[in-house]
Amino acid sequence: MKYDTNWQFLGSKNLGLGQAHWSTGIVFDGTPFYVAYLDNSKWAFPAPKIFPIYLDAHLAVFDANWNLLADVAATNFSSANSKAAGRPWVMLHNKRLYLAYDVDVIDPTKVPAEQFQGQVWITVYDLIENP
Repeated sequence: MKYDTNWQFLGSKNLGLGQAHWSTGIVFDGTPFYVAYLDNSKWAFPAPKIFPIYLDAHLAVFDANWNLLADVAATNFSSANSKAAGRPWVMLHNKRLYLAYDVDVIDPTKVPAEQFQGQVWITVYDLIENP
């Protein structure tokens, strides 16, 4: 979303990430923007039953005009491994991006509030400067 100095709404842009939500982390290092988010495209059942859902942690990279440069999946969960990612966050330190997220085991016989026993996982990306 874009606002002027008086907080008047000027417009918005769809970032083209498909079924994305929970974009809780962003880093800007002077050139690209790095956004941590969850991909919710792996619904286990068609609507209206939405649980279980196997969320994947992603890291998207955008240029200064918010054009998508890259979209990297840190996880690839499914009903076979019964896991889902949650609450992603990204941090930049010493030319490395740290994508942190929760990972929970999904039990289709329980509602989500009964099964949260997550562990924190971190995926590290080394940033390479262009020559």
